[in-house]
Amino acid sequence: PVMVYFYQAKGAAISVGLIVVLGVVLLQRSLRERIEINNFRIYLYPGVAALVSSLAYLGIFLNYEFTFNLWFVLFLKIGLLLLVYSSVLFLLEGKVLIGRFRYLLSVVYGK
Repeated sequence: PVMVYFYQAKGAAISVGLIVVLGVVLLQRSLRERIEINNFRIYLYPGVAALVSSLAYLGIFLNYEFTFNLWFVLFLKIGLLLLVYSSVLFLLEGKVLIGRFRYLLSVVYGK
């Protein structure tokens, strides 16, 4: 409530982000006692993909002014971020992603 009072919506977003980070840290700390977690591998590839997609977003949408419908621009931005993020992640760790997807399908469909 203090962050919301002083910073309105930005304070709420920052507060929620801090709580999520705290939750992830506490969860990983408790999981380390039970299983081995490689934080470097967990966060490196998604971090690189997020950085590249953010740079692509900034490079396109800060340098050009789009006069399209607001909804179209929103879906264009979301589509660009998803496409770049997924592509980079697939290039870096494609075999692992395919293996996990096949495992998920075998669990869901029993194959």
